[in-house]
Amino acid sequence: MDEKIIPTLDRINKFLYLYTISSCSGRIIVIDLLKIGDKRNARFTGRWHKKIEKKEVLNAIERCEREGWLILNPPIIHAVSKDIGSCMSLNRHPECEHLL
Repeated sequence: MDEKIIPTLDRINKFLYLYTISSCSGRIIVIDLLKIGDKRNARFTGRWHKKIEKKEVLNAIERCEREGWLILNPPIIHAVSKDIGSCMSLNRHPECEHLL
């Protein structure tokens, strides 16, 4: 979990029937792959959860020895609900409308 997402997680965790796990405000990564889909042999040459300079990305790409990929991951929020009914009620709750 990175610091930027804490206020959002705090709002979700106020609900008695919800709690969050493994969440991220988004990230930028450069990954060095042997072949597409081969995550086991992948190597991260750059990983950031903040605004970065072009130079940082270029340096990470230069460290790739095989096939380098620049990936931008959006925010991800994983939440656990007490039951399916509580989960479905999230769609109708005005406090969470902007989160979905």
